[in-house]
Amino acid sequence: MFPSRFKRQVTHQRPRFSALYLLASVFILLTSVCKADIVINEIHYDPDVKTEAVEFIELYNTEMTPIDLSGWYFSNGLSYEFPAGSTISPRGYIIVAYSPAQVLTKWGGNRDGVPSN
Repeated sequence: MFPSRFKRQVTHQRPRFSALYLLASVFILLTSVCKADIVINEIHYDPDVKTEAVEFIELYNTEMTPIDLSGWYFSNGLSYEFPAGSTISPRGYIIVAYSPAQVLTKWGGNRDGVPSN
């Protein structure tokens, strides 16, 4: 033990913030500030049959109203622009694919909301 003259007296302690408190604060801040109407719901990038061009990106509308996608585009890793009149239904999904025909053949479905060209 140290003699009492070597003991350090603490006159003021800063409050300690736990990691959980910090994480909860950041989560509350992000959920109140960051709200996305359209989210990337799924990215299918590694098909089971490597010769099939069935990679796709699936978008989801989190809102209760349709959203106009006209002019929206992907430009990094995929080049696609939604044509005029493209919409996504309330709580609906839409798929963007290099080869929509192969995706439809493999899994079925439709391109609801995207006008045919």
